[in-house]
Amino acid sequence: MAIQISTALAIYFVIWWVALFLTLPFGVRSQHEDGVGAPGTDPGAPILTRMGRKLIWTTIISAVIYGIGVRGLSCRLSLDRAPVEIDGNAVLGHGWLRVVHLSPAGRGRIAQQPG
Repeated sequence: MAIQISTALAIYFVIWWVALFLTLPFGVRSQHEDGVGAPGTDPGAPILTRMGRKLIWTTIISAVIYGIGVRGLSCRLSLDRAPVEIDGNAVLGHGWLRVVHLSPAGRGRIAQQPG
């Protein structure tokens, strides 16, 4: 299953943006913690944000997460194929949701494949 370049870039951008917000709080020291600050500024304002370092880490983290996702897609791994247990019986999906009918006794059975 091939992904269009625009779709791949959009997915990477969303992952990158989330990873940016995950990395922002790390390594930030406030003026209050350091005891240094300009008069008239908020004591919680950061002294040194190190945004360049955070952008590099964001890019690395998002590239790893995206790479894992692409590798999983190329190996045809999906949540649809994850094993499911119904009344103690393991059932393996085949890329679509199977219909499960419950009998009055509460035991599940799997319906025939559609179409």
